[in-house]
Amino acid sequence: MTEVHSIGDEFYGHGDSSSFPSLKQLELFDMPNLSEWKCRGKDKIESFSTVQESSSNWYNRSFPCLETLTVMGCSKLINLPSIPYLKSLALWNSSEQLLDSISNLTSLSTLLVFEFQLSQQPVFLLSETGFGSVTTLTIYDCGDLISRLNEKIRGFTSLKYLSVIHCHRLQSLPTEVGYLTTLQTLNIAHCQDLAHFPDTMSNLSSLEEVKITACPLLESLPQKMLDLPSSPKFIIQDCPKLQKFMEPFVTSRRSSGVTLTPNAREEIQQNICTPMCV
Repeated sequence: MTEVHSIGDEFYGHGDSSSFPSLKQLELFDMPNLSEWKCRGKDKIESFSTVQESSSNWYNRSFPCLETLTVMGCSKLINLPSIPYLKSLALWNSSEQLLDSISNLTSLSTLLVFEFQLSQQPVFLLSETGFGSVTTLTIYDCGDLISRLNEKIRGFTSLKYLSVIHCHRLQSLPTEVGYLTTLQTLNIAHCQDLAHFPDTMSNLSSLEEVKITACPLLESLPQKMLDLPSSPKFIIQDCPKLQKFMEPFVTSRRSSGVTLTPNAREEIQQNICTPMCV
């Protein structure tokens, strides 16, 4: 699909009825020259009383049932249309600017970001308030992204599940992760350079489970994180230094909440929740 440069009215067809009335899942794969995704009937706004009403009605008619969208290998695409009922979005190897256009997806509950190569100077300006509906966030092979998010991650005010996987340049979790007070499950896997958890992790009052796999440089966790009132379960796999730090907790009264596995060989796919499993 290398010749596709734009998605517009020719994609939706003609007429006032919904173009895809029953479509629930859409995948855009390998469109390296796709740079524009237009709203259906963008030039017909005069038929509505306001621009806002026009935009909302045309979006609803285009994808009234779309819940799952995957965009992969569309490196020039910098915006997504407002799909009002979209619940799950996966972005693979796409433009960092594309992230700026998704804060208007107010029904989004699952966001997966894979293999983003960011520029030296960050150009994305993620909204701090535009992700209040997201409950599951997975970041895969995007160490620079998770580092740059920092204060922006506070916009995920309903986040319950956070996975950070194969982010090799990530040396520390952002301080602001510790203010995700709704977070219940934290999964960190195969982050070869990760060496530090911030002290703010002691603020994760809803935390129920922490799983850390194959992070060889990580030596310890904040003491107050281990003493959270929610008594989270800790699962440590293939982390020799961290496992040594955690050994005293195995023999203490909290032993039921700590699991140490020296030779875990789970497939990495088990750590990733794809849109299809939502």
